[in-house]
This record gives sequence, structure tokens and C-alpha cells, in this order.
Amino acid sequence: MMGANVAAATVALLLLITTISSSSQDPHHNQIPLGSALYPTTQPTSWLSPSGLFAFGFFQQQQANHNGDFALGIWLVDGNRSKNTVVWTATSNDDPPLTPNAKLELTKQGKLVLQTQESNHLIVNTSETAYSASMLDSGNFVLYDQNSTIIWQSFDYPTDTILGGQSLGYEAQLLSGFGSSASRRFILAMQFDGNLVLYPGDTAKKPIDSYWSSGTSYIPSYKHLYLDANHGSLLIKDKSNRTFLYSGSSLSGRGIIIYRATLDTDGFFRLYAHDINNANLATLGAWPEGNNSCSVKGICGHNSICEFDGKKPHCKCLPGFDYVDPKQHYIGCRRNISQPNCSGKDYIGFYNMVPEPNLVWADRPYYAAAKKSQKEECAFSCLVDCKCWAALYTNGLCIRQEPPLRYARSTVQDEHSSAFLKVGNMTLNSPMPVPDQPPQKSSTSNKAILRIILVTSIFTLIFCSTIGISCHLMSKIRVLKYKRLLEIGDLGLNEEVALRRFSYTELKRATNVHWEEVDKNVVENMVKVALWCIQDEPVLRPSMKSVVLMLEGVTDVPVPPSPTSISM
Repeated sequence: MMGANVAAATVALLLLITTISSSSQDPHHNQIPLGSALYPTTQPTSWLSPSGLFAFGFFQQQQANHNGDFALGIWLVDGNRSKNTVVWTATSNDDPPLTPNAKLELTKQGKLVLQTQESNHLIVNTSETAYSASMLDSGNFVLYDQNSTIIWQSFDYPTDTILGGQSLGYEAQLLSGFGSSASRRFILAMQFDGNLVLYPGDTAKKPIDSYWSSGTSYIPSYKHLYLDANHGSLLIKDKSNRTFLYSGSSLSGRGIIIYRATLDTDGFFRLYAHDINNANLATLGAWPEGNNSCSVKGICGHNSICEFDGKKPHCKCLPGFDYVDPKQHYIGCRRNISQPNCSGKDYIGFYNMVPEPNLVWADRPYYAAAKKSQKEECAFSCLVDCKCWAALYTNGLCIRQEPPLRYARSTVQDEHSSAFLKVGNMTLNSPMPVPDQPPQKSSTSNKAILRIILVTSIFTLIFCSTIGISCHLMSKIRVLKYKRLLEIGDLGLNEEVALRRFSYTELKRATNVHWEEVDKNVVENMVKVALWCIQDEPVLRPSMKSVVLMLEGVTDVPVPPSPTSISM
């Protein structure tokens, strides 16, 4: 009885394999006609392959920042839809997320168009007109022309995965997590020199940035990476040469096995085997080898160090740095202190050189000493160098590194190597001491200058008006005072008003001089001299020397002419 059941199961399995093989080769089987459409939440949401192994359509994203949004792609179908494995995506993380109102249509004009509220987007960019489409059991979505010839296929545009029977062509690349929140953190590049190389995604793909390579650049040619669908062999080959990364699986012949090679979000390129019958997933190989994620450059962002606990990596900020995003440590860290002016005399007072044991980084320094030095000299040379943020002392040689610090990791203790980090004395949350600065000229805006001029002009006008009014009032007061004295008739000795005649009695009373004893000739000469001094014509007035001589009686005083301005 048991033998009959085994035989029946074997026959059924063979029939299934035959059906899958024939349907994948027949372009007319399970064709998608023009006018067909898919929707995110309304049936149909996807187009299945003949055996139901693969589907092309809308799927719901599970990332925290896209929860509830949809994407468009191809996935390996699992009985539990939550475990579906996405193998190709038509939209990347840079594209706006798809909402339930989106629509994918193979139009009557032979174009595959994604329609959203914002715009219509061509999923397939080809000048030829499609007459039908099909989702194959190989995981390849294809468009056919009127002669059933493939004019476009998803296998020519891999994202983060290649499937059995698919190649990564010359100068093509895979991007990790394409379409996910961790999109493009790592790159697998099939280079023009025939080398297959892994890089962090945010680099210029220089040799110093790579963390794994196939070493197949010794025969430059048009090489490509190929995954065999039958045995799971993963190899780099051209027309005459081949190099195996993985030579083949012992799982072949045990049932339906789907092979895929994926650049995962942790930076490892892995080869997987999906055992469909037993719902089992096996990892056949990984590059780079081992499970230490800290060997992957870029697994932790700038200015952070990767520490591996045996199961997963942990990204920690270097001293003097804080996380850019405390919820996503892998993004990296930034300095927690503002950099002072490098030209200031107190620049080095803001920093200390902190030794960091067992720390190395794999980045090109901007300075490497040509002669040996001491540890203290190496650290001080970085302290006084504005560009330097870290120094590595190895076997008597000093190298200096400028920010950002990349690819830092812990290493085994090495007494011949020491690392020093330039750490600020004050954090951004603490008040930073301000070094002495020369007095700076304050700048005044044009608006402020206009206000100053206006206020000054008003005060000047008020001041001048006050002086004018005061002078006018003083003049009025003096005139009124003089008129009052005239009314009284006794001007007294007020010299502020005008000249007047005085009688002999008044002169005697005012001067208290005994005029009887004064020589009348002397008085006469004094009067004459005075009359000379008040002549209208300046040329007639005597000099001071002549006046003195005339008053002393040295020279005679002639009779002066009568002044015209005074009536005697």
C-alpha cells in the first residue's frame, strides 16, 4: 500500500515538473491580453505564473515608513502571503509610495502603464508595441510582439536579485533592498574589468571602498554573473572562461528547487535555495565569507564603530559624536560640538586627544608621515592641525585622518598601534567659552542711519529755534527797559544803553576826583586825544604809540576835526 502511494506521488510530481517546464517554454500559455489591469486592493491584484510559483502585481510594503503603502513587483509565492519573497521591483524607494487608488494596465496601445493620482508612468520603456504579456514560472515577466517574440523582460533589469537562468550583465549592478527603506546601501557591480565587487552604496566605487571582490580581473573581457537554474551553480563566465563562486547544489533532483542570489540589506551577497515541496529555505553560500557583519564596509555609517556580538552588528558613535537618528544607529553619527575658528589663538584649547584602544579604520588618510615619530608627537600633530580629527600611530609612523571617519571597527589588541581622536571639551548642549576676540566694528543698517539723521535734524531744529526765540525776547526786554528809563527821565550810569552827556557835577560825583586840582591843559589834551581816536576815517586815527606820546606831553596835540557822527 505504501509503495503504491509513493509511486502515485512520484507520478504526480513528474507531471507537475513536466507542466511547469512546458508552460515556461510556451509563450501562448497563460497569456495576458491587451486591456488587462491590476489594482492594489481590488481583484485582480496580480498575474500568476502557470504553476502559481511567481506573481507580478501589487504587494503591500512592510517597512515602518511605508506601512500601508503598496509597491509593484515580482515575488515568489508562499502559502503564507506574509512570507512572500520579492525578487524584482518596478518602483524604487525614491518613487512616491503607491496608494490603493493606483492602477496597472496593459493598454490597448500595447503599453504597460502605472496610473496614479499624480501621473501616468511607463513601467516598460520600449519603442516596440506589445501584443500580450506573460508571467513565466522562471520568475521572468515578459512582453511579446505580434509574432510572440519577447520584446522586453524583467530578467534584463535585475534590482537586488538574480534567479535561476538569469545573468548580471557586463557593467550591470545589484542594489541592496531595492524598493525598501534600506535601499541602495550596498552595491554588487559586475565591472568592466571582469571583477565582481561589493561596495557601500554611498561611495565612488574606488578600490579602497570595496569589501569583497571575485578576483577575476586577470582576463579582461565581457564577463557576466550567471546562476544556473538546474543545479544552482553560481559562476562568472565569458565565451571561453568560467569561474565558479558556487559549483552546484546537492538538492537537485529532490523536487522543485528555486535558486536565487540576492544582495541583502546587511551587505552580504547570498545564494539561496527554496525547496518548494518541503517549504524550506537553505543558504548555500555568502560573500564575503563568514557571518561577521562588521567585515562589511558601510554597515555602520560615518563616525561610528561596528561591534559584532556573534549574532548581529551594533553601531556605536565614536567619542565626541552623537547619533544622527537615535532610532536608526546604522545611519551614522555627527559631531556634538561646534568647531571654533581654526585661526583663533585658543583653538587647541577646545580639544583633547583621546586615545582609543583597538580601533582601526580603512580609509585613505590625507597625510602620512615620511619619518618615524613618537605617539605623543603623532597625537599633538593632529591636535594643532585643523583638518585632522583622528590620528593612527602604527609601527612608529603617523597618519592623520580628516572627517568623516569611515569604516571604523574594533580589532585585536596591538601594542604597536594606537589611535587618537580629537574630542571637544564642550558639547553642543553646554555653553561654549568664547575666546578673546578683537573688537569688531558694529554695522548699522540703512534704515537705522535714516532714523538717526531724522532724530538729529529734529533736535537741531528745536535747539536753533530756542536760541532764536531767546535772542528775540532778550532784545525786546532791552528795548522795553530803555523806553522805561526814558519815561522816568533818569538814565543813571547805565552804560548798556547809549552814550550821553554828563555835567560837571555828575562827573565829580561819579569819579570822586577833585577837579579843581587838575590842570585844565591836561584835561584839554586828553579830550583832544579822545576826539582823534573817534575820527570816522581810520587813517586819521593815531596809533597807540602816538596816543601815549601825546598824553605824556612829549608831542603836541593838534586840534582835531569835529566828528561827523556826533553832534557836539
